[in-house]
Amino acid sequence: MKINLFFSPTKPTGGISTWTFNMLEYIRIHHIENVYHVDASIRFKNAKSHSKFDWLLSGVLDTVILVLRFWNAVKRYKPKCVHVTSSASLALYKDEIYLLIASFLKVNVVLHYRFGRISELAEQKNWEWKKLLSCIRRAKHVIVIDPMSYEVLCKEGFKEKVSYIPNPCSPLVEAIAKQAVQKKQQNKFIFVGHVIPTKGVYELVEAFTQLKEDVVLEIIGLCSEEVKMSLLKIASRKAGGKWLAIVGNKSRDYVLEEMKTAEALVLPSYTEGFPNVVLEAMACGCPVLATRVGAIAEMLSENLKEEACGICMTSHETADIYDVIERFLRANEIEKRDFAANGKKKVLRSYTMDRVFPQYERCWNY
Repeated sequence: MKINLFFSPTKPTGGISTWTFNMLEYIRIHHIENVYHVDASIRFKNAKSHSKFDWLLSGVLDTVILVLRFWNAVKRYKPKCVHVTSSASLALYKDEIYLLIASFLKVNVVLHYRFGRISELAEQKNWEWKKLLSCIRRAKHVIVIDPMSYEVLCKEGFKEKVSYIPNPCSPLVEAIAKQAVQKKQQNKFIFVGHVIPTKGVYELVEAFTQLKEDVVLEIIGLCSEEVKMSLLKIASRKAGGKWLAIVGNKSRDYVLEEMKTAEALVLPSYTEGFPNVVLEAMACGCPVLATRVGAIAEMLSENLKEEACGICMTSHETADIYDVIERFLRANEIEKRDFAANGKKKVLRSYTMDRVFPQYERCWNY
């Protein structure tokens, strides 16, 4: 039996760790015996530290540990292929080491780039782009999670070794997608994600202060006290800010329940790849209002009016966010119900693990 490994982190919380848990759950439920997971979580990096020395030291320690873990796993399992998830940037240096080890031990590597900036890097032609191309040349195959990244790499001459594969949902989310759309709390919107500037949260709250309608916005996710106070200050310009609730990090069950009854999820991110939060919102029957970045336009079937699952924003600017929210508020109830129902259908048609996992297996067997 051909053995395959996937080298992917379970911590910290984020898109890659969510993908890892979804893979592990599917493998467990279906008793798949020839695929093993090796945890690539970092241990020493402190996201709250601003010390360059701390970052350098923790980065070196984590790299050494992960390289040793990679070496030991390949030696132990002797796999046909190792599936490595990567967020690029400085992680590309680790990817190069993994590729060198794999070459020495005569093992194939599939690189799974889980970020949506490849088209930007292609324009910048910076060190990250050059390092990315170097890794792609050495890899057996490459997976990207948005159509634009796929197109860019095909133009670079990698059409034969690159695949666009969307993120799969978990079995739990698939089960939710099969349920009926629930009754909505009128004019209640939610944001779910890391509450940081690049998620467009400042522009989001600013846009809501300009709405004449009585609306509620719930922000769910990790949020520093500094950012929270800044957002509450902006929110106070309208009705004393009582319409805004910043509830912090919550359990997955809490988030999914909120998605089922919210009028819409708003995600004005500066950049995304294939966001799980959008996938989960669609499964919950929650229309999505999001920036046209990464795979979001395709996820929402933007160009198929009859099948649209939400509305895309031109950018993360306040005016664009305002315009899309106003457009959604003006939509009739039939159109809103269609957004919700279409999201569930799209998840079941395109993003279940039963549909996506075989695509990974084909990459491993190239």
